[in-house]
Parts: sequence; structure tokens; C-alpha cells
Amino acid sequence: MKISLIVLSMVAILGGLTWYLLPKPEGDELALIMTMHHPALESVRQGFIDHIRAHKPDIRVRDFNAEGSLQAANIIASQVGAQSSIVGALSIGTLTSQALAKTELKKPVVIAAVTDPNVITPRSNFAGMTDNIDARYQIDTILSLMPDIKSISLLYSPHEANSASMVEKLAKEARARTLSVRLVGVNEAQHIMSSSLLACKSDAVLIPLDNQLVSAMASVIKATKTLSCPIITSNDSPLKDGASIAFGVDYYQSGQEAAKIMLRIIDDYQAPKDIGFINPSKVGVYVNARVIREKGLTLDPDGLKRAAVINGDL
Repeated sequence: MKISLIVLSMVAILGGLTWYLLPKPEGDELALIMTMHHPALESVRQGFIDHIRAHKPDIRVRDFNAEGSLQAANIIASQVGAQSSIVGALSIGTLTSQALAKTELKKPVVIAAVTDPNVITPRSNFAGMTDNIDARYQIDTILSLMPDIKSISLLYSPHEANSASMVEKLAKEARARTLSVRLVGVNEAQHIMSSSLLACKSDAVLIPLDNQLVSAMASVIKATKTLSCPIITSNDSPLKDGASIAFGVDYYQSGQEAAKIMLRIIDDYQAPKDIGFINPSKVGVYVNARVIREKGLTLDPDGLKRAAVINGDL
């Protein structure tokens, strides 16, 4: 019995060291897997490719795109796992990261543009960059700019794990500051405009990191353009569509940091689980002066000190 226990213990120890003991992979490709076409995700992709080309030009990067489809994401994950030429994968977005977490058990997976890594049930071969913007920081910043608001709507896609997870945190922080919170879920793309109008019954609308809504931001802005409630987003790309206020992570930089993590794994042979998941080091706050003026809104001067004002002055 004692001998059996010793043997089992040794097996467990050796299993934990497998990452370090296996020879380095001989393949010459990295898989770059995008959840869908989206400005922020495209910036991550470009940052990753630029850094890899500059620091490891001999390795090829193969593009895959799930186009927002879970079925496609699962197929891509299986393909990546089966191809020996691929030594690691960058997964951009939650959908493809979830698919890889279910199927890829050995190759290193670096994630990016995932707000909450817990929703993908990451394994020990996963590491990467989150785009998590602290919920308390977002609500406090909004209140510093608009201290008189009494209610806020959270407009989101319930089927997006990233978005649903962040909405829970945002709602908790908003209620803790005595704000009335309205949760407005958008289950179908054709309901975006009507849901946006419903959300605007509150003093302000906050859209978390949500691929469906950011991709359809033009529809959100069109539906709410004549209303006074500001549209606030947790991503700065909607500013060009007419968002009033936005928080911003530098996604290009996030892609570069993800590339650095990948090279630490495949070149320096660091274990992904020892690197873990890294939050963005800097978050910007942007105020769209043109839209604020069009809506007839007045922002607090002290709150504006922490923001960058674009499209004019206030």
C-alpha cells in the first residue's frame, strides 16, 4: 500500500511538471483566432502580428475567424488542436476562448479582449491579457461627470458571457451608490433599436464590453440621437459613431502584450499558469464634446479633469 501511494504521488508530481519536461514543439505556426470582426478585436490582432513579425519573423501566423458563431468556434478549436504545425494560439474574444478551453489541453493558449477569464473556465495552458475595466471605477467616473443622475440603464447581450458577467458587477456598484438600475437585455439584433429606446428611460445608458452592441452601435446612436440621455460605453471605438462618453483600453497595446506572453511561453518556456491573466495597466476616459452639446448636457468641471475631451471643447 505504501509503495502504491508513493508511485501515485510520483505520477502526480511528474504530471504537474509535464509542461517543463516535454521537448519544445517543432511546429512553425501560431493560430490567431478571432471571435468576430470588430474594431477592438482587429486592433488586438494587429498589435499581436506586428510584435511577432518584429521579434520572431520566422514563425507564421494563421488567421481564423469564428464570425460570432459558436459552431464555427468549436470547429476552429478542433482544427487548431489537430494540426501539429501549430505550436500555440492567440484567442481574441470570449467565444473562441471558451471553445478552446473545452478542447485544447496541451498547446499554449494566450487570450486577449476577454473581460472575465473565469467565464471561459481556463486551464493550466491558458494565460493572457484581459480588457477588464473595474466596475466601481466606471460607476464612480460616471457619477463624477454627472453627479445629479438618479438612474442608469445597462444595455447588454445576455448571451455574451463577458457582457453578462460585467453587468452583474456594474449593477451591484450602481445600486451601492443608490442609483436605480434598469437591466435591458438584447437577445436579437433586430431588437437593438427598440431596446435602446427602452434603456433611455433612465438618466444614462451604459453599455459594457459587448461585441453585438458595439458592432451595431450605429443603430443604438440612431435610435437615441434626439434623446437627452448619454450613451456611455466601456470601449472607445463607439465614439466615432456618436457615443457620449467612453472608457478605453489600448487594444493594440493589449495585442502586443499578448505577443510578448506568447514568446515567453514558446521561446523562454515559461508555464502559462505561472504568467496568469493580466489586467490593462491604463484605462482612458473620453468625452465626446460635440454629442454632449447636441444633447444639451452639462458635465461637472471637476469630473472632466480626469477625462480627455474630443471633438471640440466644453
